[in-house]
Amino acid sequence: QRTAVAWIVCDRLLSSSSSPPSSSDNTMSSQRQFFAAQTLHAKCLSDVYQLPPDSLPSLRDSLVNHFISHASDSVRANLENRPANRPLVTRLAMAIAALAVQMSWHTCLNDITQNVLNTHPELGPAVLELFRSIPEEADSNRLVLTNEEDLWSYRDMLRNSSRIVLGLCEHAVQSTNSQSDVATTEAVLSCLQSWIRIVDINPQLIEQTVLLPWVFELLVDSTNGGFELAVDVVVELLRMYPSDRRGNEGLIRSIIPRAMALGQ
Repeated sequence: QRTAVAWIVCDRLLSSSSSPPSSSDNTMSSQRQFFAAQTLHAKCLSDVYQLPPDSLPSLRDSLVNHFISHASDSVRANLENRPANRPLVTRLAMAIAALAVQMSWHTCLNDITQNVLNTHPELGPAVLELFRSIPEEADSNRLVLTNEEDLWSYRDMLRNSSRIVLGLCEHAVQSTNSQSDVATTEAVLSCLQSWIRIVDINPQLIEQTVLLPWVFELLVDSTNGGFELAVDVVVELLRMYPSDRRGNEGLIRSIIPRAMALGQ
């Protein structure tokens, strides 16, 4: 796994067909592909030095294509009532997010939105999973970088680009019914929790979105999809935006009455 040839082997494993003739072969293929994605994720965190810098864009494009292919297969699997390989899609998202830090891909949020989501709108939950992974991989203690200043610059980009993520989450909430589309609801909440926990989002941006009242609406009925994740989001909001910090006043004023109403 730590050798340079593993990059090529894993890429070929991910390119192989995920629908062999027998169910046992299909399971074995899924396991091989997950192992390949797991290996690439680990290598994107610590072994990028094995590759020439000018090859990183092609590696990125290959990972994105694998992500689209396997995420699309998961969507079809759900429609056909057959098992979907969600762990594989998640691990590919983590690999892309780790590589984005390594190559200082500062336009990753816009590029993924335009090149993946706009052309494959059915992959909304998968793209939200990818967006959730982006700050988490930038905050990983396994990340090995040759220049620490690049990491700080990348984190600044995330802070300045948080409006894009909030806008995508808003669009997902407004275009779906949370009662029937639990997958999208959970993807939005997971993405939101990750960004609130890791990225220092301007509290005014959160205050102005429809996401704040939406999260509290999910807490009214514990049978709603995403109830536990909504609780986690509110906990992160209260932890990351304390009332004694300047600039948080407006957001706190929006949270307190909604939180108090939950006990009525």
